[in-house]
Amino acid sequence: QQLDAARFVDVSPGANQETWYQEVDTPPTPNAQAAVPDTFLRDYGVPRENRDEMAEAAMADVRVLRIWRRRCPELRLEWRTRWHGVTFGRGANLGRVVKIVLMHQGLTGALPVELGQLAELKVLQLPSNRLTGEVPVELGHLAALEELNLGNNYLIGEVPTVLGTLARLRMLNLAMNRLTGEVPAALGQLAELEDLYLGDNQITGTVPAALGHLGALRLLRLNNMQLTGAVPPALGQLAELRTLNLEGNRLTSVPSELGLLGALEQLNLRNNQLTGEWETLIGHLGDRGVLVSFGADAPEITPSARRDCFPEHPSGPMPVSDADVLRQWRYYCPQLQELWPADSDVSTWSGVTFGGAGLEAAAGRMVGIDL
Repeated sequence: QQLDAARFVDVSPGANQETWYQEVDTPPTPNAQAAVPDTFLRDYGVPRENRDEMAEAAMADVRVLRIWRRRCPELRLEWRTRWHGVTFGRGANLGRVVKIVLMHQGLTGALPVELGQLAELKVLQLPSNRLTGEVPVELGHLAALEELNLGNNYLIGEVPTVLGTLARLRMLNLAMNRLTGEVPAALGQLAELEDLYLGDNQITGTVPAALGHLGALRLLRLNNMQLTGAVPPALGQLAELRTLNLEGNRLTSVPSELGLLGALEQLNLRNNQLTGEWETLIGHLGDRGVLVSFGADAPEITPSARRDCFPEHPSGPMPVSDADVLRQWRYYCPQLQELWPADSDVSTWSGVTFGGAGLEAAAGRMVGIDL
């Protein structure tokens, strides 16, 4: 068995990618190529002149993992015998770290700046841990990154502006931390971004108009922070936006341009300081079936205004379907957001059963939840 310089051994070329390396109590060898054996590279058709370079790059990624393991007590246990939660690439990315998913592991300490050296990393998901310190600006070097989820930790400092350079990023979740500063306008450069979670932080300032440039954005959550001023009309340009949550801020007005959001399904404006003529917008969206929450802390709508906004339901809020109930639950539950894809039909969501033709009285109604 060949040992790599990180004191790990390749257990099997055909093994699961997450189990390529096992820790052993044997002195290391200086041969860096042992991290990805020559026979393995040959079997994958890697030209001989490229093998040393690929092996060295794979070893560099392993060294980053070892640095983090050395600094994090929980990883010293979790990564004692294998790289749990780590996926290594194949093909052109053979042996490179392409995915790290470590949810609910109780990880402590700061994120190592060396993570910025994982040049082929596509997914970094570390939600619901106990991570502290700042979001490393070095993460802005991860040009291949598509998903960054650091939600529900104890991170401090500001949202790094450099994250706006991650051109392939599709999901950014920094919610439920202790971040301060303002929402960087540079995030408006993320042309591929579909989901942006920044809520439940101590972020101040205004909603940047630059976010209106996020043409692929489907979900925007800026809830429970300290944002002030007017919601920019530029958000009305987000043609793909389905969920907009601005709850729990100090926003003073919403633009009529939000009525142009043809894909919008949910709008939450609860607990703000809204003034001006916004009831008409609420009514327009309600007529389209958008689930709107404006809450008791929004300006009181008089009975006559309510009848104008919701003429078919003058005595109370508009009723919602069973599917709307599930969408609302998903909206407030991060775990369900991972389990239930927003772009799929509710009837296909895992653990949910709807009545069919054999249940005439319950046809189209939810009859079971098994989670």
